[in-house]
Amino acid sequence: MLHVRSGDAAGANRVSSATVRLDGTTLLGPSAFNQQQSEWSLPVALGSTAVLSVSLASKPGSYLEIWLQGKRSGTLFCEDGSPTAIGDLQQAIAATPAGGTVLVCPGTHRVAEVRIAKPLTIEGIGATKPVLDFGGQCCGLRVDGAVGGTIRIRGLQFQNGKYQEILLSGSTDSVVIEKSEFYPGSDLPDAPWGLYAGIAVGPALSVLIQDNAFHGGDVGVHVHGSNGISILNNTFSSENFALHLGDNSGLRIADNTISGCGPNYCIGIFDNLAPAAGSLTELLRNSIHVNFSRATREAVYLGTATARVEGNEIVAAGGSTDPADPSTWPIWVSAIHVGGKVTLLGNRISGAWIGLVFQGSAVSATGSDNTISRVGSVLALGDAAAVTLNGNDFTGYSSPISIWYSTNTMGPVSLRCNWWGSTDGPQNVNWVAGQWPTMYTPWATQPIANQPAVACTP
Repeated sequence: MLHVRSGDAAGANRVSSATVRLDGTTLLGPSAFNQQQSEWSLPVALGSTAVLSVSLASKPGSYLEIWLQGKRSGTLFCEDGSPTAIGDLQQAIAATPAGGTVLVCPGTHRVAEVRIAKPLTIEGIGATKPVLDFGGQCCGLRVDGAVGGTIRIRGLQFQNGKYQEILLSGSTDSVVIEKSEFYPGSDLPDAPWGLYAGIAVGPALSVLIQDNAFHGGDVGVHVHGSNGISILNNTFSSENFALHLGDNSGLRIADNTISGCGPNYCIGIFDNLAPAAGSLTELLRNSIHVNFSRATREAVYLGTATARVEGNEIVAAGGSTDPADPSTWPIWVSAIHVGGKVTLLGNRISGAWIGLVFQGSAVSATGSDNTISRVGSVLALGDAAAVTLNGNDFTGYSSPISIWYSTNTMGPVSLRCNWWGSTDGPQNVNWVAGQWPTMYTPWATQPIANQPAVACTP
């Protein structure tokens, strides 16, 4: 409640004309002060910050008293010595009840490893994100397990965590991390490979990571052994891995922008071939850009039992791109490596040594409306993978298929009704390797991906 009093309680020294605004909204205008009323109580809703402006047009000696009455929406953590704040983040968390909020004031705060063992919200306030600087210590914010509610972390910048800047190490019901920035560490000799992460999540029933920015380091997000994971609308730049995920169920990775990943994988999903029944991995509308100056092994490694990969863009630039030498390519193995059952729809790939790799007898792949260009080989097949790709555009390749991997065998393959960049069908086919004409015929005689008016029956 915002209280305004004109003059003193006895009615002396009243203001004859004034304007009171809160966040640009006029609460009291000049006409209000021409009436008999001299005191107002105005209900207001404040955000994390508020701007009060007052202009007076009255005789000398007249004045307004203005004060705010209410309760802060959370526990304030601030190191400025304010009597209304707690100067230690761990103590601020301890003082906040389950389900409550810790508000982090603007500025850079040097904090040691901080532990969380209950559901609550930690939120930055102010025009710029407050910074939590962990001074090279392990693990930053560490969640030791929180059941019965949701942990929310938003609006903060994290830096100088030695291994992970947010670590969920105990069983947790629900986690939401949003609208924050991370500067994770780089490779360190005394920590396990692939675990120097902006965010590392262990067992959790629901994880939502959205609208964050990750800058450099080893891994943007590492998640292992969790269920219901959504990674949405984040930006990743110059990590070895943007995403390193393993042994999870229910992955949804959508609308992320990834650039400068390497030398490993942009998105690596490992050991995920036996998730919970009915679990689906979704890779939707992500944009991945790779440059030869920071070449990567594979843009996406999809070691998951069942996946839908739709509307993604994987574009690599630079290098001399010699089809006989993978080291000359910005993506020097493949754009997408598939190890399970997958549906590929409307993806765009260019600049990889191999567009798509299908490896293993567990592979059952279907796809349409994909475009693959400027590659050494469109596909690589091995270990009896079963693949049906119809209604796609494949251009700018040296060979349509490479056959490789341990058994050097192919499963049932249909590559019919695809556009191969020529009315004569696929070019540079190695028929001796078992790529019989029936795999390709009929082929499209013009571009067909995303062209419903172009007819072809596989």
